[in-house]
Amino acid sequence: MKKNKVISLLLAVILCMNIILPGVTVLAAEAPNTIYISSAEDLTSLAKKCSLDTWSQGKTVILSSDIDLTGTKFTSIPTFGGVFDGQGYTISGLSLMDYGSPQGLFRYVQEGALVKKLTVKGTVTPTGTKSTIGGVAGSNSGT
Repeated sequence: MKKNKVISLLLAVILCMNIILPGVTVLAAEAPNTIYISSAEDLTSLAKKCSLDTWSQGKTVILSSDIDLTGTKFTSIPTFGGVFDGQGYTISGLSLMDYGSPQGLFRYVQEGALVKKLTVKGTVTPTGTKSTIGGVAGSNSGT
């Protein structure tokens, strides 16, 4: 009888945890291909990793807070091929005055890529003979 009570109690606890923390299982399943960005340092790290055309393909990037780039040495995300979910947050203080174009938070958004629910505030001023610019994407082949 005591064993049945313990089993019932454990099942009740597991059920309550699934009700209270429903996303925990989902987050564990997403983890290998999901990247959470919450700081200027995280965004800079993402930009460095995205220098390869294929690195971001199949990955989901989730912005988890507003980010202010004022005073940082952030450069554009060279190429992006995954899903970037801004979750309604804002990346502000973007200041791009580099040589060449396209210029934007993302230089190239690849075909099949998706950037959504994101606000970008700042200045994008390319130098040189070309002037393909955008606040979010300098060149957009995605959505």
